[in-house]
Amino acid sequence: MAHVSDHDLERYHLGMIFKEPELAALEEHVLVCPACAVRADETQDYVDAVRAAIVVGRYDYRVASGVGPSQSWHRAATGLI
Repeated sequence: MAHVSDHDLERYHLGMIFKEPELAALEEHVLVCPACAVRADETQDYVDAVRAAIVVGRYDYRVASGVGPSQSWHRAATGLI
C-alpha cells in the first residue's frame, strides 16, 4: 500500500471509514510506516482541535460558507475572539 493520504487520515479519525478491507489496510499501514504514524497523530490532533473549537462555540458558519470574515479561524486559533 502507498502512503495514506491526508484525506483518508481525516476520514479515519472522523469515523468515516467503516468498510473492513479499507479500514484494515489503513490501520496495518499506519502500524508499520513511521511517517504515516506521525501524520496520523498530527491528523488526530487537528481533528480534536476542530471538534473542540466547535464545542466551545468558536466555529463560524459564515467562514465555512464563504460569506463571513476570512480571518475568523485564525483569530479563534490564537484566542483573539
